[in-house]
Amino acid sequence: MRTRVVPTALAIGLLALAGAYAIQWHVAADALREGLVRFIDGRRAEGYRIEHGEISLGGFPAAIAVRMEAPLVAAPDGRWRWSAPAILLRTWAWRTHILDIEMPGRHAIAGGGNEFPIDAGAANISLALPSRRATDIRSNSLRFVLLAADIALAGSTEPALGRKVSELAIEGAVVGPFGGRSAPLGAWRDGGGTLEIARLRFVWGPLTAEGDGTFALDEAMRPIGAASVRLAGYDAAIDRLVEAGALTPRHGLTYKSALAAFAQASPDGEAVAQVPLTLQDAFIYVGPIALAGLPAIE
Repeated sequence: MRTRVVPTALAIGLLALAGAYAIQWHVAADALREGLVRFIDGRRAEGYRIEHGEISLGGFPAAIAVRMEAPLVAAPDGRWRWSAPAILLRTWAWRTHILDIEMPGRHAIAGGGNEFPIDAGAANISLALPSRRATDIRSNSLRFVLLAADIALAGSTEPALGRKVSELAIEGAVVGPFGGRSAPLGAWRDGGGTLEIARLRFVWGPLTAEGDGTFALDEAMRPIGAASVRLAGYDAAIDRLVEAGALTPRHGLTYKSALAAFAQASPDGEAVAQVPLTLQDAFIYVGPIALAGLPAIE
């Protein structure tokens, strides 16, 4: 008789655990969907135009997923607009502080009177949200990883470096608290906020770039910071820019000479330029040379 009781009790226990997990899954899934809706409502209250199609739940039992069809976001003043076929948010019941975002397909980006359609074979963002019990500025940080591959630039004019960005990877953290409804960026800056890029890599045509750096905002809301960037294939990339008319031959030679001064040979014999970048006083500097101006971030 006892031999029958043990399997029965075990089965009842497993059913109870499965039922409890199912309840937890639905609670967490509803919370994720409601959090997304609250976020959208908050941005609409700030003047952003946000449109979307159906919002559906999925992923049971391993994941908690919310899929939004046809998202579209436009700035309050209409200066930029972004849309995509769909966006998928995914987390897990046992680690809801991790949020994965998938949005492959065509991204339609518009700004300054121009359209920039981009086809992404893969586009994923992973976020590690700060703890609600954060006690210092370091623990109150949003860590992120962005990975994209096989990106096709689908505009009517072919870019000088080609239509395909083979790889884009960015890993870093937004350090510091966001606060204040009227000026969240200003509150973040005043609280000591920084953007820390631990790893940047992209491969576009002949050019491969890798780097890291730390950035912030100055009193005038202009980007400031320093970075180290390693460039390979820059000679061929500059040649393409000259051929496309984006650079004059004179400027092309100047940039090649400047980068050669920072270059060393890699193990495979390719020249790699280790370039120091500084953002300061509304300019981007390569070493001591001012390369371009920087606008304030509104």
